[in-house]
Amino acid sequence: MTYKVKLKYFEDSATGNWGFTHYNTYNSIHPFNAFFSPEGIFHDVFEHYFEDEHKYFKDESACSIFGEMVASAHKYYFYNEIGFNSFIYRNHFNLTDFTVDTRDLIKEYFYEGYIQYPLDKINIPKQKKIEDFYFENIIDEFIEKLRRYKKEEGSSNKFSFSTIRHAYRLGYRMAEAKWGKKNYSEVYNFFSNFLSDWNKLTLSKNGEGFFIYTKEDEMKLDGIEFTVNTTKLTCKAHLLDKLGNKHSFSKLKKV
Repeated sequence: MTYKVKLKYFEDSATGNWGFTHYNTYNSIHPFNAFFSPEGIFHDVFEHYFEDEHKYFKDESACSIFGEMVASAHKYYFYNEIGFNSFIYRNHFNLTDFTVDTRDLIKEYFYEGYIQYPLDKINIPKQKKIEDFYFENIIDEFIEKLRRYKKEEGSSNKFSFSTIRHAYRLGYRMAEAKWGKKNYSEVYNFFSNFLSDWNKLTLSKNGEGFFIYTKEDEMKLDGIEFTVNTTKLTCKAHLLDKLGNKHSFSKLKKV
C-alpha cells in the first residue's frame, strides 16, 4: 500500500513561526498552525495523513476536531500495539493521554461557546467497539469528563459525544489496516529511523531559512512530498518548489 502526503512550508501568520502543515489545510477556513518538530512531521505523515483526502474528511468535513481524534487514535495504536512513542524527543518523554489534544478545545467550547475547528457536518459512520478494554475505557473516561465539564458550566452548546467514540475507533482501525499485518519490530525500526532523521533536521527549533539549492539555481522551499510504502516500509521525500517541481531531498539547505 502506497500513499502520499504533501506538507506546505510557510510562515504562520498567527504565530510568526516557520514550519509545515498539510497542503490541503493551508488555505482552509480552519487552517492548522505551522509546526517544526520531529513529532509534528511524524504526526502529519503517519497519523494525520488523511486530512481532506479520505472520504470522511473532505471538503466541509475537513479540519474538524474529530479528525484530530482519528489521528490521535493512530498514536495510541502505534504506542500500545507496536510499542513506538513518537514523543521521545520532547522535553517530557512519557506519552501523554492521547485524548488530551482535543480535551481543552472542547472545554473551551463549553465554557466560551467557541471552538477553533468545526463540530458539525461530520461524516464518520458508526463504529463497533474495539477489542481493547483499555482503549475503550480511556474513551469512556474522556466522555465522562467532558459531560462533567458541560454540566458544571451549564452549557447548552450541542455536542455529539457518540461521535467521539466513532472517531477514535475509526482511527484505531485505520492504523490497524495499514500496519496491523506487518512485523512490528520492522515497523518500529522504520518509524524510529524516520523520527531520528527529522530530529536532526529540526534541532535548531527554528524553521526559518530553508531553500532548494541546485547547480543552476537557488529557490525557496515551498513544501515536501512524502511517499510512504507500507509494504516495503519506505518513505521517500522530495522537495517542492513554487511551481510544483520536484527536487532531490539532498538539495535542501538552511541559511
